[in-house]
Amino acid sequence: MKIKKRQEDTIEGDEAKEETVIFKVVYVWDVSQTEGRPLPEAPDTISVEGSISDLLLVIETIIRSHGIDIEYVTHLSRGYGMSTMGHIKILSTLNDDEKFHVLTHEFAHELLHGHQERMNLPRKIKELEAEATAYIVCRHFSLDVKAPTYLALYRVEEVDIKNSLERILSTASRIIKGIVKNREGNRLAKAA
Repeated sequence: MKIKKRQEDTIEGDEAKEETVIFKVVYVWDVSQTEGRPLPEAPDTISVEGSISDLLLVIETIIRSHGIDIEYVTHLSRGYGMSTMGHIKILSTLNDDEKFHVLTHEFAHELLHGHQERMNLPRKIKELEAEATAYIVCRHFSLDVKAPTYLALYRVEEVDIKNSLERILSTASRIIKGIVKNREGNRLAKAA
């Protein structure tokens, strides 16, 4: 609560008002203590359908070859992954398919959103570009992800997609080519 306290100015003789913030104790209800229709479930933005077989190891190798560290953690303050320019953190509790999807999303942030762009682009556009890139990569390898649901949470519109489409496609193509090349290299090494 903001309140205004009156103070008397001894020099001028005028009253001045100083605004102060105070806190008030209030009752808080837990959802189990309420009645009515159930609250809606949070939308599913992480589940992945399909199987990546060896792709998780391949994307990890590609990311590390770019000088980016990968760390699997048990807790993040929000989301399933986080990119901080040269370092990606992913929740260790995800299954391999989900890890691949989230790693691809965070890798797209690393490739698309350098320091300058991180400062200038709105979060909505950064998330659009990273998730759309991850969606294309995942669909290329027959994984079905919840990108439309994720993007709807950011209120992404058609015009946003059109404005970022070239960047999304070129980044997705770059990642796909890297995965295919690395995967082939692994197969040739195993055959020899």
